[in-house]
Amino acid sequence: MKRAWMHFLALLALGFSLKTSYAQDYVVKWSDQKNSPPPAPTYVMESVGTPAPITQIAFDEPQPATAPHVLQGPSCEEPRSRGGWSAGLGLMILQPSFESNPAFSLVTPNIVLGPGIGVNVPIRQYDFSYGMDVAPSVFIGYTWDSGIGVRSNYMQYQNNSIAAAQGTAGPTLVAPGSFLAGSLISLLTGFGPTERAEARSDIQFLIFDFEATYALQTGRWSLLGSAGIRYLNLSQSYRFDVTSTDPGFGIDVFTFYANNNFNGLGPTLSAEGKYRVNDFLQLYANSRGSILFGGGSSTGGFTIAGGPLSLNLESTSHRSDILPIAELELGTEFTQTLGQFNFFARVGFLGQAWFGADNATQGLSTILGSNNGPQSSNLGFYGLSIRTGVSY
Repeated sequence: MKRAWMHFLALLALGFSLKTSYAQDYVVKWSDQKNSPPPAPTYVMESVGTPAPITQIAFDEPQPATAPHVLQGPSCEEPRSRGGWSAGLGLMILQPSFESNPAFSLVTPNIVLGPGIGVNVPIRQYDFSYGMDVAPSVFIGYTWDSGIGVRSNYMQYQNNSIAAAQGTAGPTLVAPGSFLAGSLISLLTGFGPTERAEARSDIQFLIFDFEATYALQTGRWSLLGSAGIRYLNLSQSYRFDVTSTDPGFGIDVFTFYANNNFNGLGPTLSAEGKYRVNDFLQLYANSRGSILFGGGSSTGGFTIAGGPLSLNLESTSHRSDILPIAELELGTEFTQTLGQFNFFARVGFLGQAWFGADNATQGLSTILGSNNGPQSSNLGFYGLSIRTGVSY
């Protein structure tokens, strides 16, 4: 019995020795890098004694799903890059509005008040009626990423108006500058059905601006301020012709003419605010003020040609002048972004006031006397502003 127990213990010791030897051949170790959060543990099984193959099991972290690419317009809440070039064309459809711009007046012939005393009594004054005409413009500018930039703008405008009348056996037709001295009006006394009068007035100007700008954008609002210089050339002309087919009238052509010009240079300031309604629509308001210093000239004269009488008389005066200009524009702007190009188009209503710009017949005062010529008056423009361009 004792021998049997001995054999049993020997077999048990031999089995335990084999089990321990097998367990020492391979050890499973847990390896987790310090900075690698779960769920990416790494299991390594390596040999303790002799080199053994290493088996590594790695679990990749799940990747977020990628949204499909969608083409969108500029965000209403995020400011866009302000740097780059901008250029475009504009059309302003303007109508002049004069405080006073007479074409001609109807008066009665000299009324004798006493020996050697006569007056001309005005019946009605006719003013020129202007329509709308187009003022083309072109602009170009550059803005740095800081918001500071430069820009220039050029615009020109021309318009005219014609008024005509046929003589009658009653009132006498007379050019403005009124009411002329008796010696001049007497030349037209007896203006009858065979005589025709025509008055024409022309106005034209060109403007050149060069400015420094600063752009600021926050949320849906964007502001643009500018300061620079403006050059203006303003020219107004007037002509009044009387023709006759009556041999008894004695005059084929009787003409009054006048010119009023101004050339000036001075500072100009502007401010513009825009509110972005959505990705494609903005509302804007623009104001500008300019004070121009320069020189002006006024010329007036009259000529008589044909018949036994021929006469030409002209006078010119020069002056230093100041011309303030105020402008206001309100409208909408549409934008569309394609790649790096931003296309825009805007339509607005504008009004301008030119203080002391006078009218064309102001030149008649140089020949008829300051008391007889038309007095200084203001000039205004109103209409539509249409602009389109691209920024890059």
